[in-house]
Amino acid sequence: MNRPQLNIAPASRSLRWAVGLVALVVVGLSGWNVASARADLPADAVLRYDGHIVTKAQLAARVKVLTALYGVQPPASGAKLDQFERQAAKSYAVGLILSEEAARRNIVVADKQASDQLDKLIADQLQGGRQAFVQFLQTSGISQGDVLDEIKRQMATAKIVEQVTANLPAVSDAQVSAFYTKNQTKMVTDPTRTLSDIVVADAGEATQIAALARKKGADFGALAKKYSADGSTKGKGGSLGAVAQADLEAGFGKAAFAAADGAVFGPVQTQYGWNVGKVDAIAAAQPLSLADVTSALRTELENKARLTKWQDFLGKLLASANVEYAKDFLPGDPKAAPSDLPSGGSK
Repeated sequence: MNRPQLNIAPASRSLRWAVGLVALVVVGLSGWNVASARADLPADAVLRYDGHIVTKAQLAARVKVLTALYGVQPPASGAKLDQFERQAAKSYAVGLILSEEAARRNIVVADKQASDQLDKLIADQLQGGRQAFVQFLQTSGISQGDVLDEIKRQMATAKIVEQVTANLPAVSDAQVSAFYTKNQTKMVTDPTRTLSDIVVADAGEATQIAALARKKGADFGALAKKYSADGSTKGKGGSLGAVAQADLEAGFGKAAFAAADGAVFGPVQTQYGWNVGKVDAIAAAQPLSLADVTSALRTELENKARLTKWQDFLGKLLASANVEYAKDFLPGDPKAAPSDLPSGGSK
């Protein structure tokens, strides 16, 4: 049985943006006030911030949560593991600093807010509801409390971002038009392909179906209705409609967009099984007018302005922070960007 997946990213657009923004800023961080490793830290210490010691066990627990919720995978050993641990320590420190800032601003996320958000995530994402969530916890080795803590961290960080980036001037029509003109060659639709697909569980069966589909006069739709295990497309002759390559799993998308119009491709293995596809039509990229993209460009420019404001704020906040690392966890260059591990920590 496949392990259930829970994407802990916030459901609301504004919260997704805020948390994503924090990740971007952490990646682009510079100016840390760290002079050297400290020799006076306890043997099990990773770092000290504001008199608080973070232990190796705490960092390991945090990485375990990141693995479960975000798919973060520590390297097995060697130099890559060493680098990962140093980056993870820096990410933990970022979380501590942001948690302290939330407290300074009297930002408190109530238990019920976090619980309601978790209920929505489970309802939206996990087929099987609470039972699937319990299985997720059992297989990942984390607790419901770990998940709720992460939701609280995200919601608190989002509130800091909202406060810091409030009251920015509106993006004007002239700014949107200038951005469009400067980037007009990029203002095109994605090329698409209209595809049909047959999904079966066995590679051998998929190979046989592909051979049948490639025969002259073969009816791909009839084959899909007869053989496909995909209940959502089987009745439509396997039709997926018009899709961009980014909408598809990497291997399937690569094969589909390499095939000629009318060609059968595969078998290709995906998370759903073994796929045999057919290209029904090809549509090239089409230019987009200013009117087509005005709303999206305005949003992009607004977010860039927010990001600039947030980067300035967070850069100053972190430059004044005194983070002392144990020798084995001191980043190679204190001014280098930490990894894009989702930030967080708890005192």
